[in-house]
Amino acid sequence: MIVFDNIIFSLQRAGGISAMWQNVLSEADKLGVEYCTLEYPQAGENIFRRALSLRSGSAEQRTFRMSKTIEQMLDVPFRQMHLPFIFHSSYYRTCSHPKALNITTVHDFIYERRISHVGLAERIRIKLNHRAIRRSRQIICVSENTRRDLLHFLPDIDPKKVSVIYNGVSDEFHPLLDKISELSDCILFVGGRQDYKNFGFAIQVAKATELKLLICGNELTDKEKSLLESELGADGYSFSLRPDNKMLNRFYNSVRCLIYPSEYEGFGIPIIEAQKAGCPVIALNASSVPEIIDTQGKYPMLASANINSAIDLIDRFGEQEYREEIVARGLKNATRFSWRFAGLQYALLYSNLLHPEPQE
Repeated sequence: MIVFDNIIFSLQRAGGISAMWQNVLSEADKLGVEYCTLEYPQAGENIFRRALSLRSGSAEQRTFRMSKTIEQMLDVPFRQMHLPFIFHSSYYRTCSHPKALNITTVHDFIYERRISHVGLAERIRIKLNHRAIRRSRQIICVSENTRRDLLHFLPDIDPKKVSVIYNGVSDEFHPLLDKISELSDCILFVGGRQDYKNFGFAIQVAKATELKLLICGNELTDKEKSLLESELGADGYSFSLRPDNKMLNRFYNSVRCLIYPSEYEGFGIPIIEAQKAGCPVIALNASSVPEIIDTQGKYPMLASANINSAIDLIDRFGEQEYREEIVARGLKNATRFSWRFAGLQYALLYSNLLHPEPQE
């Protein structure tokens, strides 16, 4: 039996972890894994939970014992079980049941990497994450870069307990003939806009190239709107609030390129989404990006946050022959990342934990 703790769907309305978790559940369902899910209030507001269809009768409804902020800090109780079972949380929680075999998926170590910039809430988050990792029978990292970070920040962890299972990419991302013509002179920015994501760099590149910036993600703040209008003007940018995969795929297919200048990523799902849709990508040569974007090391990336090099690449993406070459490389690279393959790896890990081979 696998118990999937779905609390992430109640903690965010969208996001990379929600996307990953939706696909882990979907693949487990397709593979016929025996499981149940723990569901929490407000999950229906999450776009990935709304898109998820699971076998009926598999969900156990839970209420928050206090607030959802406190809930994510607490161990998870579970009904009486006589046999060992897997407890896999979507967000750094463990089960207190004596028969529970806890699994934690680790996405990144951004707070640890930027410890001098984080506040009390983030420091508490670090403690909770490390506690879950240390209590886990098996730890899954979404990239080799994240695995290296884990063993650096938690050197007491046995490396044999740590596996790497790459995220996949939804099959909803693919090349289209039907494109949005007015977006052909747009640069696309997808995801969070925390300072390490270098949103300001994307704005400066759009300004220098005189291309329109299309932004997808959570609501723009008043400060961001003011910055955008002062740098690009009211007509120099557009915004789409958390588009679903179908619409995001059309964006990837229609724009000049995706700009993803993040200084740190545990994986970087939008990079592969874009490549799978046939969209050129500009990203920083940092953290997990070189590992994810191209195995041959031939994909052009920004060596650093250099506006001139970004401008040069964007100009070249306008050249048909060069664009076709970059698109072909991206499409080939994207075939490495499949939720089907990731699901099989998760299922094998669950099976090995529940049914270990006898020691000689």
